[in-house]
Amino acid sequence: MEKIPVPNSVSLLAEDGNEATFEISPYFPGYGPTLGNALRRVLLSSLPGAAVTAVRIEGVDHEFSTVAGVKEDVVSILLNLKQLRLKVHSENPVELTLKVKGEKIVKAKDFEKNAEVEIINKDMVIATLTDPKAELILRVTAKNGRGYVPVETREEESRDLGEIAVDAIYTPVERVSFNVENVRVGKETEFHKLIMTIRTDGTISPREALSQAASILEDHFKELVSDLKERLTIVREVAPIAEEALKPIPVVATVEKELSDEDKDLEAKSLPIQRFSVSTRIQNILEKEGVRTVAGLVQKNRTQLLDFEGMGEKAVQEIEEALKDLNLALREEKIEE
Repeated sequence: MEKIPVPNSVSLLAEDGNEATFEISPYFPGYGPTLGNALRRVLLSSLPGAAVTAVRIEGVDHEFSTVAGVKEDVVSILLNLKQLRLKVHSENPVELTLKVKGEKIVKAKDFEKNAEVEIINKDMVIATLTDPKAELILRVTAKNGRGYVPVETREEESRDLGEIAVDAIYTPVERVSFNVENVRVGKETEFHKLIMTIRTDGTISPREALSQAASILEDHFKELVSDLKERLTIVREVAPIAEEALKPIPVVATVEKELSDEDKDLEAKSLPIQRFSVSTRIQNILEKEGVRTVAGLVQKNRTQLLDFEGMGEKAVQEIEEALKDLNLALREEKIEE
């Protein structure tokens, strides 16, 4: 039975601050949307992060209040604090304190320093003090978590008097989009190329986010294959060099005439035997003899192929014709002197 090849190329197409675009290919036909949807759901819902979970403002008993000398009402201040992006270096909740006086624009950088918390978006506006005598004192509780956790699901939490709970936006990924394009593998044009764009809040890089999401999916699936006796997928033998894998590269042309002769040759040789245009019987013979790619096949001559069990003259001719279509040929016979 034909095995399903897995992709062997992960490339960084573009990177701009906290946003990056990755290309993963080639996926077996139909697998682009399958993996794209799975990665997107995990990226948006399951990655760990930190967020503000509660706020206490001096002189305020509930969220439907105002603060003297402050332009924004309490609800607006809470909405701003929910956008505060943090790194919390503690397993326990951490409290941050902000004390400001006078007429000024209050930003995230005005919080008192805390060794256990790193604020990423320091220029984010929290409130605007409009009176020289105005004073704003608030304390926020931040902790690590996962995904999005609304206040309604945290009713069991104990809170101090005057403390206002807020919806916690833990996820460090702000946006994920992907599209799937067809890509050529040998003669096949239905293989998929997954192009995925990830934007984070700056607490982690898009590259880290993609790795974490893939790791979560891997851990969920690996426990389901303990009884599998034979793998149904194969790993392509021609893979990118590790240190080059995530460097920017030009988009690979998917139309054969746009490829250079050298690229065509490399692409043809990387073709697995299961996708090589010969009969299934010949594919099985070659694989049984350890020939797994076209690159391995062209290292053989006619005599070596005829020595394979079940391989006849007609089968060798079929192989030669298929190689000819790829502008390749078997290894020449050595001439004995």
